[in-house]
Parts: sequence; C-alpha cells; structure tokens
Amino acid sequence: MSVHFSKPEPSVNVSHQTLSEHWVASLLSVARHYLLSTSPETMNLHSAWLEGSDSEARQLARQAGLSLQFLPFDDLISTPWHCPFIIQLKDSTVAVVERIDDSERLWLRLPGEQGVNLIEKEQVSKNVIKAAVARPISSMRDERVDDFLKPYEESWLKRLIFKDIRPYMHVMVAALVANVLGLAGILFSMQVYDRVIPGQSMPTLYVLFIGVVLATAIAWGMRILRGTVTNVLGKRADLRVSIGFLDTLSG
Repeated sequence: MSVHFSKPEPSVNVSHQTLSEHWVASLLSVARHYLLSTSPETMNLHSAWLEGSDSEARQLARQAGLSLQFLPFDDLISTPWHCPFIIQLKDSTVAVVERIDDSERLWLRLPGEQGVNLIEKEQVSKNVIKAAVARPISSMRDERVDDFLKPYEESWLKRLIFKDIRPYMHVMVAALVANVLGLAGILFSMQVYDRVIPGQSMPTLYVLFIGVVLATAIAWGMRILRGTVTNVLGKRADLRVSIGFLDTLSG
C-alpha cells in the first residue's frame, strides 16, 4: 500500500485541534508498543489546551508515560533501532514510523488507520517537518531480572516444610495414637499374669485378647495412614524444589 503526499493549499489552515488529535493518536500508538497503561480520554482532554509547540508535545507525551525528544529525521532513519518514532509532515499529519525494512522503506502508521503503509524513505524525507523519538519515562519491570536480583532467602527448607504444616499435624496425631496403642501388647501380658492365670478367668482373657486385636488393627491403620500422608507431602516438597531448580537453570 502506497501513500502520495500532496502539498497543502495556502488557503487551507489545519486547526490546532486536528494537529493535537494526531499527536495523541501517535503517542497512544507508541505507548501501546511499550505496553503502557494510558487513558485516551485524559490525553484528549489535556490536548484541547495545547497549541502544537514542542514543549507542549513533550508535556502531552508525559501524560502517556513517555519522554519525547526531538531529533533530526536523518539521524532517526540511520538505524532501525530508533523505531518506533514520530514524524510530523508538511500537511500537519502526525504519523508513527514503526519499522525500517531492508529495502529502506518506512512502515508508516497514519492516524485513524488500522494497517501500516510502506513508503519510500526519500518520499517521506521531503515532507517531514519534525521528528521525535518517544521512550518510556521509567524502565519496564522484568520479572526474570527481579527474581535474579532479589535478596537471598535463608531457611528455604523450613519455608517448604511449613507451607504444609497443617497435614503434618495429622501425621503427629497418627504417630501418637499408633505409639500409644503399641503398648497394648505389654498391658495384655501384665493382665494375663496378674488376673487370668491366678483366677483362671477365661472371660477376662477373651476380652483382653479382643482388645489387643482391635488396638493392633487401629495402630496398623494409623501407621499406614501416616506413611501415605508423609509420602504425599514428600513428593510435593520434592516437586517444589525441582521446579525452583529448573527455573533457576532456565534463567
């Protein structure tokens, strides 16, 4: 798609409002490129009081979180690293140069258009009045850099263990119950020698035997439950350590 620039008629005067609207659209396009959160309504309201000077354009750029610096057009097109930058043409159109390809054609985004226009560099340079480069005032945060520069955390093992502290309470209760019920065998032997053998009381022996069997079964179930919960918690802790290790390696 090509665009032909025409010389404006002397009798035609472009209003400051239209020029400001073009600057707002171009600055918003650059702000979206840098993923800046900008309110178009606030910028349109602020641009209503501007008259189109360079200082007012810088003030409007600050509303979008951008720092605007006016530079010669030939310096900006000398390298693609300056893209995106903003240009103002002789017909008071303000556009954004998003890219310079290998054929030295400019990818130009005009106000109110969704797509870009491929225009020869020589054709654009004849119609440029001013050019400016806009960059974010504050550098964007990178979570990878933040994670790398954050202070060293001590007791990382304690942090992993205490993240699942509530299930460990169940493990301790199960261990306590299993260990208490493990005393059933000793109590059974004492009661047999103290009560059953001297008194030849077989009903007492039956009751003690049933109690020991129940206590042994409950203790066995508690040990199985404790081992299962401990196994699950160990796997979860191992998974967290592995993920953190792999994230550190991948950088």
